Amino acid sequence: MSKPLPLIRSMSWLHAWAGLIFGWLLFAIFTTGTLAVFDDELDRWMRPELAATGPFDADRVTARLLEELPPTPRWIITLPDTRRPQASVGWFQDGSFRLRLIDPATGAELTPRETIGGDFFFRLHYRLYLPGGFGKWVVGAAAMAMLVTLAAGVLIHKRIFKDVFTFRPASSPRRAWLDGHLLAGVLFLPFHLMITYTGLAILYDTYMPAAVDRLYDGSRGSFLAELAPEPPTRPAAGRPAPPAPLEPMLDSLRRPDGSQGVRVIIIDHPGDAAALIQLHDAWDRRLVRIAQVTRFDGVTGIRLSGPEDLRPAHHVQGAMIGLHRVSFADPWIRWFYFAAGAAGSVMIATGLVLFTSRPRKDGDRFPDRVARANVGAVAGLLLACIALLWANRLLPADMPLRAPAELGCFLVVWIAAIIHGFTVPPGRGWPVQCGLSALLCIALPVLDLGSSGGYALDGWRTGDAVVIGVHLSAIIAGLGLGLISLRLRRRLRKEAT
Repeated sequence: MSKPLPLIRSMSWLHAWAGLIFGWLLFAIFTTGTLAVFDDELDRWMRPELAATGPFDADRVTARLLEELPPTPRWIITLPDTRRPQASVGWFQDGSFRLRLIDPATGAELTPRETIGGDFFFRLHYRLYLPGGFGKWVVGAAAMAMLVTLAAGVLIHKRIFKDVFTFRPASSPRRAWLDGHLLAGVLFLPFHLMITYTGLAILYDTYMPAAVDRLYDGSRGSFLAELAPEPPTRPAAGRPAPPAPLEPMLDSLRRPDGSQGVRVIIIDHPGDAAALIQLHDAWDRRLVRIAQVTRFDGVTGIRLSGPEDLRPAHHVQGAMIGLHRVSFADPWIRWFYFAAGAAGSVMIATGLVLFTSRPRKDGDRFPDRVARANVGAVAGLLLACIALLWANRLLPADMPLRAPAELGCFLVVWIAAIIHGFTVPPGRGWPVQCGLSALLCIALPVLDLGSSGGYALDGWRTGDAVVIGVHLSAIIAGLGLGLISLRLRRRLRKEAT
């Protein structure tokens, strides 16, 4: 009977294989989640026709909507903020939900180019851009594997804190990759644990449905109705009535600094004598992401009810969502999240490379297959992401089905990169794909200046943080990828001589 493996050896085996099995998926989740930190900003960049407009004029907007929209039982109006300067209105018509972007100052409809926008990265991050709950389950399994891999990694590294200050890029290839892996992992270890755990916690009812099944007979709707009950409503009166002014209601909920305290306005039975107004407060400066609701009569403007006291569990869950979605943060904290997320991607990528650099037995082709898969899964994803931004500028702005075409460009480039990774040796696949990504990144500002109809140039003239941020980030990423490509090419030439 064989002796049980020592703890460290068992954890090392678990760390390596859990990281490999879920590593490609985790790299995609971390990379797209990193980009999703600035999903609203990317969405603005991908719709250059949406220029900045004036402040939100609630009464002017609602008056115009009453004239233009068909009769509907509810409007959902989203107000602009510092990250999204445009407003929107949603309503149900013919059994489907309609959404219209509107000018916040006038209520006029805005018609920018069709695009999957920055929201694509968010949806790919948390559900793999798949409908239903299957994608969430796959992402949840990967997140659990991430927690296990992190815990095992802490146990197997005895010099974990000393390794934070050790990086030897000029050493042997395996030593350099290992130093990079440890540096990216240990330096941001608290962030990696937090972001992975909160990602699981905010979808607890999806991953741990046993309590809902037991207490609510499997009815998720009943559970949500008790967790966050809808404010009471009333049937339409069937008589038209002039709406009460919205501005006094909004003013009553302004923050002490004078900033807008409302994010969403819901109007039931707009234009009817029984109209009701719900004002959902904004959470852009609050860690706990919970929608507090204040209700007003839609005709008299009388306040009917204010924010309710919520249970501690609501605040805990809201804090989890706030920490993960970084909805409370100023730009500097968002950039920290971006840097930490990028470090997580580096940690995963270097871990995948390390798996293939181990000593292997004669005739063992498995590490070579993994190395080829790494090229398309890692470098190929980066190439597909920057290709998506190029597609947003190169595809005609008035092209039918433009958003699916952007998605098609992303998938075609990624699939082509995966095929390329399997058809050439990894030593050649890495520098080619990293070099191509570097070229596209560095050239993106030039493309933007030449194809956005003055949007990019005006952005630099006016100091638009979105335009400048996208351009500088692309250049920095391009320089980093270019440096990696050059070092890999030099190593390839050195090994060939």
